[in-house]
Amino acid sequence: LEGTIWPLEFKFVNHEFVKEGADLAITEMLKGGTTTFNDMYWFPEAVCESVVKSGIRAAVGIIAIEFPFAGYGSGPDEYFAKGQQAREKYADEPRISWTVSLHAPYTCSDGTITKGRELSEKLEAPLHIHLHETSAEVEESKAG
Repeated sequence: LEGTIWPLEFKFVNHEFVKEGADLAITEMLKGGTTTFNDMYWFPEAVCESVVKSGIRAAVGIIAIEFPFAGYGSGPDEYFAKGQQAREKYADEPRISWTVSLHAPYTCSDGTITKGRELSEKLEAPLHIHLHETSAEVEESKAG
């Protein structure tokens, strides 16, 4: 992630990039029979635009990660605020539901995880997090 993916995302990802990617992914999902998907990425408003246009259903994430992301925000508090603004904008869209989507324990501080849990409870939205995806992550978690 740190060596390849994140530097490329910093360089290329913006609202239009995410919108075009969502359009392509949704086209593929619909062709394959998928009716609902879960999204956890930057620029959730762009994903919502694609959902509305396509007719598919989606659970869209109010994301958080500990570091600034080029073009989207400076950190967790700004990410939570932007995600909630998108949620409010699409509140009347019946095919869009929301999650509070924390990247992972190794990219979110305990404070951010606590804020995410509190927001999840306040919004009555599921909490989504990448958790224990590798045996190394499990061992790191056990070690504290």
